[in-house]
Amino acid sequence: MSLTEKQFGVLKRIIVGLSIALCIVGLGSYMNPFGYNETFEPINKLHIAILCCLVPTFFLAVSIGRLAKHRFLTPEDIDGGGLSAGTPQAKLLQ
Repeated sequence: MSLTEKQFGVLKRIIVGLSIALCIVGLGSYMNPFGYNETFEPINKLHIAILCCLVPTFFLAVSIGRLAKHRFLTPEDIDGGGLSAGTPQAKLLQ
C-alpha cells in the first residue's frame, strides 16, 4: 500500500506528536509535578503516575486510534472534522 501525499503528511505529524508526548512524560517524571518529598525515588513517582493514568489512557487511546485509522484510510475524512462534513462513521467514532 503506497501512501498519498496527505497520508504521508499526517504520518509525519503523528511522529512529531508522539515524540512531544514522550518528552512531556519523561520530563514530568523528573520535575516533581506532584510536589513529592525529595527523598521519594523518581521510579516510585513514575510508578504512581502510570497507575493513576493507566485505565483512562487506555480507553482514550483506543477511541482516538479507531477514529484516526478511519480518517487515515477514508479519503472523504482524511482532512478531519473541521475541514470536511465527515461521513456518518466518522461522526459516530467521534
